[in-house]
Amino acid sequence: MAINLSAIKDLLLPGLRGITGKYEQIPQQWDKVFTKFDSKLALERTAEMRYLGLAQLKTEGGQTAFENSAGERYVYNQEHNEIALGYAITRKAIDDNLYKTQFHPSNLGLIESFAQTKEIYAANVLNTASTYNAAINGDGVALSSTAHPIDGGTIANTPTTQVDLNEATLLANMISIRTNFKDQAGLKMFARGRKLVLPPALEPVGIRLTKTELRPGTADNDVNSLDSPTWIAFRLRRICRWTSSPTIYLSRATPDIH
Repeated sequence: MAINLSAIKDLLLPGLRGITGKYEQIPQQWDKVFTKFDSKLALERTAEMRYLGLAQLKTEGGQTAFENSAGERYVYNQEHNEIALGYAITRKAIDDNLYKTQFHPSNLGLIESFAQTKEIYAANVLNTASTYNAAINGDGVALSSTAHPIDGGTIANTPTTQVDLNEATLLANMISIRTNFKDQAGLKMFARGRKLVLPPALEPVGIRLTKTELRPGTADNDVNSLDSPTWIAFRLRRICRWTSSPTIYLSRATPDIH
């Protein structure tokens, strides 16, 4: 049923002090967590390639080692979603409304609706990171996995046993990114933990870990290594109000990791 006179009955009479129902919105967050690309296609694909591995020693006059393993390994599908929302309102509800500036038929919150819908879909990538989505295809494992396949082995971007967020686990996570992330040929990549993406429940912990000059939670006078430029430490602590898990935290590395 369309929005009619009975739906706005108090807006038909003078004397209302004001109209409420619209509130300050959460600033846009998804573009602070993800890299944005433009596209004009309904479906796109990204191919992950294997390049050359380490060079081999050779003796003078000896044969040069050849490696012919380069080529395509995995393909990731990006299928774009389309969102829409509309509403119907009667002509009488438009004409008889005495408070059009506060409840205007052309401004019933579509901007806010679309903005929050985008946030929910974006956060769903993190909320379902441990579940493999066959539609994406890729390397055959979930985004958050201990066994992302590369030639000759696997790499992990999540702990084998999930842990709470504290100084020790965050440091271990940052070290793991620096030492274990490799490409398909097994070459180390320049990956660093740059963003700490947290649900609201972990915001106090994140503040204590990243905003103190000395070690958090101790009486020691040691410096807080998480704030050291040697680490290329976290430049941004992002509280994502759309993530639903209070136990998952992710460090976003510099390159795009599939």
